[in-house]
Amino acid sequence: MAEFFYGTKLSEQGGIQTYHKPWYDSAIITEVAACALVERRAFYAVMRWKNEKDADFGEWQVAVYRLSWGGAGGTITYKDQVESMGPCETTCTAHVLDVADRLIPHPPLSDEVRAEIARLREEERSGQTYAEREAIRKRIHALDPLQTARQWREACRAHLAQRQQTRTIRHGDRVRFPQPVRFGSGETLDTFIVSKQGNTVRFLHPDHPERHYRKGAGWNAPVFKPGMQNPGPRRGRC
Repeated sequence: MAEFFYGTKLSEQGGIQTYHKPWYDSAIITEVAACALVERRAFYAVMRWKNEKDADFGEWQVAVYRLSWGGAGGTITYKDQVESMGPCETTCTAHVLDVADRLIPHPPLSDEVRAEIARLREEERSGQTYAEREAIRKRIHALDPLQTARQWREACRAHLAQRQQTRTIRHGDRVRFPQPVRFGSGETLDTFIVSKQGNTVRFLHPDHPERHYRKGAGWNAPVFKPGMQNPGPRRGRC
């Protein structure tokens, strides 16, 4: 996938891949320290580039490409961003994130700054006008210029943790969500039985396993403890 964006691969040394792509009367030279194509929906790369006429490369950055694949013709369309632009796809791999942390480290925030940012975000949510909210965003940015990139990496790490947790949950286990889920019928549940068929995960009603649900966007990550394991096979329709 890197060749699609960056051109012909020239070399690889010390884990750094170098690419060459003609650009008008010159060419772009790109170095890639890590990259990953995730589920054909997003491509991530820790990269830096320069015009071949220039002596020095620019700074390392994390590029995020949202992909869309065409029909029989195989046409690919994409939207390119960097991690500091947001909002971006948050399915980046651990390897790419680790390389980004090494080459583009984000200095840790003090507890005082984190507390002030949290207070400002709460104030932003209650802002009455666009001008008020924009003024608060500028204050947050002044406290942490890297806030958007920092939040993106944190969201990617959280996504990886959730996927890992899902892998450890077995078919028939009981899970509890930290926040109850309210359904259109008016019923509220926080505990479900897991039904896994391949990569498909559904959640069964604990008392009526014939009722099954798919995890929605409003659901938080489930919490699983061995002590909550289902005592017996209660399989429902998948």
